Amino acid sequence: MTDGSPAAEPSITPERTFALVVGVESYEIDARLNLPGPARDAVRFADWLTGTAGVPKGNVRLLLSPLADTGVEVASKPATQKNVEDALFTDLPRCEGDLLWIYWAGHGFLDRRHDLLLPYADATAGLFAHLNLSSALRRWKSDEIAGGRFHRTVTVGDACRLDIGRLKGKFSQVNYPTGAPTRRMQFTLYASRPGETAKNTVRAGQFTDTLLRRLEGRTLEQATLGLSDIARDVQADFTVMRADGTAWQHPQFDIALGWDGSSLHGDTWADGGTPRGQTGGLVLDQVAWTELGQLISEETELPRDTYAAYRWAFEVTGCVPPAVHTLPSSDLVEIVRDLDDRQGASRAVPLALPFVKHLASRAAPSPWVVAANAWVERTRARLGADPVPVPPSRPVESPALHVRLTEDDENSYRLQLWSFQGVGTTWATFRNPWSWKPCGRRSPITS
Repeated sequence: MTDGSPAAEPSITPERTFALVVGVESYEIDARLNLPGPARDAVRFADWLTGTAGVPKGNVRLLLSPLADTGVEVASKPATQKNVEDALFTDLPRCEGDLLWIYWAGHGFLDRRHDLLLPYADATAGLFAHLNLSSALRRWKSDEIAGGRFHRTVTVGDACRLDIGRLKGKFSQVNYPTGAPTRRMQFTLYASRPGETAKNTVRAGQFTDTLLRRLEGRTLEQATLGLSDIARDVQADFTVMRADGTAWQHPQFDIALGWDGSSLHGDTWADGGTPRGQTGGLVLDQVAWTELGQLISEETELPRDTYAAYRWAFEVTGCVPPAVHTLPSSDLVEIVRDLDDRQGASRAVPLALPFVKHLASRAAPSPWVVAANAWVERTRARLGADPVPVPPSRPVESPALHVRLTEDDENSYRLQLWSFQGVGTTWATFRNPWSWKPCGRRSPITS
């Protein structure tokens, strides 16, 4: 029997820690993409895991594709699509572990959703095969990973985050199957901001080099629970290096906890909290997620009132909204997933329902609006949630007149008037001559 108290967070032990460590230097697609350094960095990171951190070597999946002259001679499998996907989606999910570390060094690109795409060593011009790291992490946060395993995932990406437009047409769309969201904690540390390159110095990643110095001497538990402070120390190191001209990138970190009171982009990582499902919060079921996937396609663009709908969902349910005034994603389904992750103990209504209803209320009449409202009501009734209030109307902007007066020449002025109201803007331009006298007044001349 149990006393009904929440289950304790599993302790962090090396024996129940597993890792995927990847370093890609050699690319089949084009020798010009070859990148000295990542394989050596991956070996150094694996050495920290199996050394100071104490993770058994048998728990680390090391995949390397080194260049011939880099001197990396460690037993490993090549970083091909098959080997990476076998390790990440078949092998590791079957392991009895509590903590997963993922380390990747190599090239990286961002797609239009800001998903991080990491090319494999066997990427070719015809098929730029890649790991969609962001999608993979979403899969690892869902019930596709058996319950009771891997409560924490730590991901370190020493890769550029360049716009995919640079290699337009070479990346296929990759999204891995996900189930219902689960309460798993994820910490992701990136080497750079979106749009930035990650710098190599003397065949070593500057980011990995800096991070390993901060990890030196720390046990696995100290490193894992202290990740927020370690990440800030790394950021501070790069601030100093940028100031002296030896660095240009800005490392970033992202925390996803998945329950009310813990921002997905906040600082709470060490606190285990209450596992999802034990708070009593009312969240979407699998039927709702399946139907939502049919309602919202990946190509659906964000409506102009998406952020208003997002904030209203918190307001109308009495939940505390995130401190950061930004959307968590540019993808509607991921925004709904974010809302569902943030659901607290309230059983009144899932945050996702008022969000979708608000979007439907602001859209032009269409079959989609009918389907969206039907989904909200059908889901509400099935889950036993309270009725969703009527969303507020779009506020009407007060009429305004903007006037600009500029001197055309020594004898005339140019008058421009703009008037607008609501969402539309109209403007007209008028040219009126004015006389000017050095010691007199300006007076209009009728024409």
